[in-house]
Amino acid sequence: MYTSIAGIATICLPICAQIGFIPVLLARLFQGIGAGIGFAFIGYMASAWSPIKSYGIFMCALTSYGQLGPLIMMTTVGYSCGTKFGWEGVYYVSGVITLIICVLFYYIYTDTPRQHKYANFF
Repeated sequence: MYTSIAGIATICLPICAQIGFIPVLLARLFQGIGAGIGFAFIGYMASAWSPIKSYGIFMCALTSYGQLGPLIMMTTVGYSCGTKFGWEGVYYVSGVITLIICVLFYYIYTDTPRQHKYANFF
């Protein structure tokens, strides 16, 4: 839910930039709320889904977005800014990708492995 709000705020950011500073500040606030909520979710998901012996590896995989996201985005942003879409296109594409991943996640994820239709190893 909060990540989808962050995705919508990312899509709205170029429009907010044309309006003024306060709308940009509010859009960035909503983006930050989505990122902050993710940390609480990561802890819960790791405790519910990973065995205690592989908890560290599971946490490493879940938190790698902090390094992989900028690596992927920064390599494409320079190219994207040189196109006719400019810097605004980066925000539109990022927001849409975020919303698509949110829809996929909400469709696939369940609270526990016991409830998941593909995790029938219990």
